[in-house]
Amino acid sequence: MKFNLDLAILSVFCAGGVCAYLRDLLRLRRLKLEGKDVSARIVDLKVDEAGSESVVHYRVCYEFLDESGKKVVHERDLSSSRAFRGLEVGQTIAILYRPGRAAASFPVDQIDSEQRIDRLVLGGLLLVWALLGAYFAWPG
Repeated sequence: MKFNLDLAILSVFCAGGVCAYLRDLLRLRRLKLEGKDVSARIVDLKVDEAGSESVVHYRVCYEFLDESGKKVVHERDLSSSRAFRGLEVGQTIAILYRPGRAAASFPVDQIDSEQRIDRLVLGGLLLVWALLGAYFAWPG
């Protein structure tokens, strides 16, 4: 079998994408298993269009007290504009955070949605990788 540079390049990019989404899925799973449920207060809401009309980031900045009583401020992208529209500065939301790693926090009501999106993207990447790999590897 002859080395196929196109397939090798495609595999590097697909493997990178798969690793990134798999890492995010595992991070959220671990947060659900080991995370502590606490209340956080929203201190800022931002819509960041990132210089593109097609990419919009809905960012929520919140503060909470960790297990030692220290105030932690964290900012997180929300997965949808619908979740963002229902929030107000000063509002209290439930979050999960990992004791000892307070930067690993996430709004409770967004975790399932984020995991669903990660699974869909991961599945799509694997399917594209498999189909293109078969196309490039097919003899003739």
